[in-house]
Amino acid sequence: MHYGHDGAMVLAGRGIGPDTANRILSRYHRSEWELLKDILQAEINYAKTKRFWD
Repeated sequence: MHYGHDGAMVLAGRGIGPDTANRILSRYHRSEWELLKDILQAEINYAKTKRFWD
């Protein structure tokens, strides 16, 4: 709620939970593109490691 639109965008990412979202949003992003790059990187990391989660 504190991050507004950016928070909603981050949480909409596949495999991004509250902890990862907090980590992404705590970084400084000069533009929306930098935020999207961090979201994409988190989604890639999730895709690489999801088979180990269960």
